[in-house]
Amino acid sequence: MSSDTLQITSTAENLSSVHAFLNDWWQRQALSTDQLFPCEMALEELFTNIVNHGVADHLPTSNVTISAELHTGNATEVVLGISDDGPAFDITTAPAPNVEASLDDRAVGGLGVHLVQSLMDEVHYQRVDNCNVVTLRKALT
Repeated sequence: MSSDTLQITSTAENLSSVHAFLNDWWQRQALSTDQLFPCEMALEELFTNIVNHGVADHLPTSNVTISAELHTGNATEVVLGISDDGPAFDITTAPAPNVEASLDDRAVGGLGVHLVQSLMDEVHYQRVDNCNVVTLRKALT
């Protein structure tokens, strides 16, 4: 198992650091870039949600930790983690958006969480030591 961690604050400017971290890690694992997109999109969506919604009222930013692990064995899978010290938000219990409704009839929000859940094989949430901890799993074929 190979693992790396990035610690940053939740600012829009740090999105490029998230991309660089994942792309560098992916390259060092010699993984096919064909399989990078779903992981990159899911991580970007979660980080952007933290930037836009995951800050406590009295703080300017949240502390964010991103991890990437490669698990090999019977199957190869990427395990991404993202945690922040913002207000509790369990993405696994967020209501699913009505993607069949017309744009005029759709509620605002929720599509990003739906996207993450659609792109990943597994999405887990825990609240640990006053932090949101989301684990994403994606099997590589």
